[in-house]
Amino acid sequence: HLEADKKSASFGDAVDYWLAQFQEGAPVLEFPTDRPRPPVKTYAAAMESRKMSGERFARLKKATPQLGGTLFTTLLSAFATLMHRLTAQDDVVIGIPAAGQTMIGCSELVGHCLNFLPLRLKPAGTTPFTAFAKTVQQHVLDAYDHQQMTYGTMVQKLKLPRYTSRLPLVSVMFNIDKSGLDLIRFAGVDFHVESNPKQFTNFELFFNLVQEENSLDVECEFNTDLFDRDTIRHWLAAFEHLVEAIIGGGQTALDQLPLVDRGSPEL
Repeated sequence: HLEADKKSASFGDAVDYWLAQFQEGAPVLEFPTDRPRPPVKTYAAAMESRKMSGERFARLKKATPQLGGTLFTTLLSAFATLMHRLTAQDDVVIGIPAAGQTMIGCSELVGHCLNFLPLRLKPAGTTPFTAFAKTVQQHVLDAYDHQQMTYGTMVQKLKLPRYTSRLPLVSVMFNIDKSGLDLIRFAGVDFHVESNPKQFTNFELFFNLVQEENSLDVECEFNTDLFDRDTIRHWLAAFEHLVEAIIGGGQTALDQLPLVDRGSPEL
């Protein structure tokens, strides 16, 4: 009974936390799409990727303690900054994945359970990057502390307006993975691995960053009824230029961080 009471109290705390995050509704990201948004949401998808050089990735990891505290926080903050710059919104919701076993409370469960945590972040343009990243880190820690509530339950309890053209609450996702390829060895055999892009996706944009031994692959799954490949390539390049600017200027305000090489037209 004591264990059940603890789980019940933990779930109650999670409910209170998430309801407080969205008690005044949730912002809707308005991207500059290449085509009008279909009246009914579609799921057709493709993927583009861009490899960050080993030299730049090494400098990023070295600078991370002074920027966002962790590599995840730093890159998530950079992604949120990109969302702010693309939409001109200073209130955004970004989903991050979390393991679902903790919600179920059964460590013996076999299988891959996944939950989505909708982080509500406020990347104001005048805020220095490091100050923004500090708030993002706290949001991430708080979200993981209250992950007992599933995304589906959250949507039901929030009673948000529903749109046939969008997913409720979360339209973009961010994640960091480790490829693990550096741990794979076949005697006398060289091999090459490429991601298998999905043909369907729930989200409008999904940035999945894959760490390799000496580089970082930035993969973006995107809805092809909304965006062209050239647009996504442009945004991937903007993300890398943003990361480069952050490495050398963590105290720069979000709106002053360059998204393109000098001499190129601004986004």
